[in-house]
Amino acid sequence: MIQHIHTAPELRQAIADLLANELGLFANNQPAIWVEPPSTPKGGVSGGVEVSINRFKNVSSSSLLLNNQQEQRYEWIVAIKLGDRTPEGFTKFNSAIEKMRRYFPRRRETISPYSEEENLIATFRLSELEVVNSYV
Repeated sequence: MIQHIHTAPELRQAIADLLANELGLFANNQPAIWVEPPSTPKGGVSGGVEVSINRFKNVSSSSLLLNNQQEQRYEWIVAIKLGDRTPEGFTKFNSAIEKMRRYFPRRRETISPYSEEENLIATFRLSELEVVNSYV
């Protein structure tokens, strides 16, 4: 069931668990999932999809009248990239998309067109809301 996710490690773990059967492996045999920043992994992905996660803070904010609190909206950008252009790779890519749709019903998604030069990428925008205290 959906839970509130507030940190990159929480989201990374939730998606790693959700897509355990679909994730490919980097050259160092680590699951092909990473969080931006600090770095972009180097090398190819074999056996499945690659997932990258990025958080954009303060998509919008508004002041609340109670205790100098402020409501801030931010969104996570989760990109699922086809790492393996085999029939099995396409199957894992489609499975990953369906699982993301079921697990994150409140989302915006785009899927890039596929070509021989470019890999297929599905991008999911997941909104989150947090209330913070602001001191002046």
